[in-house]
Amino acid sequence: MSSTLQSKHVCFSYNKRPLFEDINLNFKPGECIALIGANGAGKSTLLQLLLGLVKAQSGEILLNDTSIANISRKKIAQQVAFVPQSINLPYAFRVQALVAMGRTPYLGAFEFETAHDKAIINLALRKTDISHLHDRLVNTLSSGERQRVLIARAIAQQTPTILFDEPIASLDICHQIETLQLIQSLSQAGKLTITAFHDLNLASYYCPRLILIGTKENGIKTIIADGSPEQVLTAQNLAQHFSITADICKTKEGVSLNKIRPIKNR
Repeated sequence: MSSTLQSKHVCFSYNKRPLFEDINLNFKPGECIALIGANGAGKSTLLQLLLGLVKAQSGEILLNDTSIANISRKKIAQQVAFVPQSINLPYAFRVQALVAMGRTPYLGAFEFETAHDKAIINLALRKTDISHLHDRLVNTLSSGERQRVLIARAIAQQTPTILFDEPIASLDICHQIETLQLIQSLSQAGKLTITAFHDLNLASYYCPRLILIGTKENGIKTIIADGSPEQVLTAQNLAQHFSITADICKTKEGVSLNKIRPIKNR
């Protein structure tokens, strides 16, 4: 199972204030993509638009060539999974129960998980290194452990596309690398992964395609650059959209930014 995702001339306003203008993007199965941009650039909002969680004022999001506005939430959940930065839980769920929610799109009302579903859930727990936490209450976990639970839930959902909103922000360095390697392996297995990043070096190392969201002079956000790390992480883009200078070193993995310095009097 594979899916394609596309945005066509998408414009979005927040509280009647224009935020995004003319967003045109095409995503294909097997791509490993990084969304980058300064704080407030709109990375999280763009992910929510792609999921249909917020509605564009004009233009459309297409999932498998069908407008996402015409697809039920259950059908969308069978095609696209989402890993948020955090989650507010109204009840004290145990880890395994929360990960099991990834199977909900495939179950009928009052239907219990099958042996097949349980095998998928256990595999997701192992892949995210949280099998030993399966019986813990989620609200007793550290922020990094909770993030790994959310990633496990998305893996258990077994969708062809997974969107990640800053998935490594709360993780220690070891689990950051393990998580990014996992995302990379999911793409190599044919899944489309789109990940919002703060760390430009990690984005460049793990993702062959970078999409830079920036702000135009009129304050509206748009796609500034879309391409390889070498094409996107230019001195001009770093200065204009991140207010930094850096030594840009080309490597076989992409681009490495060294001696990063803020631009004063910006």
